Amino acid sequence: IWAAVVACGDQPPSPRQLRADLRGRLDGIEIPRRILMVEELPRTASGKLPGKAVANLFDEHDRARVQL
Repeated sequence: IWAAVVACGDQPPSPRQLRADLRGRLDGIEIPRRILMVEELPRTASGKLPGKAVANLFDEHDRARVQL
């Protein structure tokens, strides 16, 4: 399971903090292996969340990390 999360507030939780919080609420198998914090989720004109566009967020993140 991977999760793209839009964090709100002055001090949004880090992926590590979010994962720790989820451990207290979910079974281990349900906790995302990867958590990507994003400013917004990609939406279509009708407001739908296309799976391919979300997958592309992770691909773009991985490519950016390799270029560092």
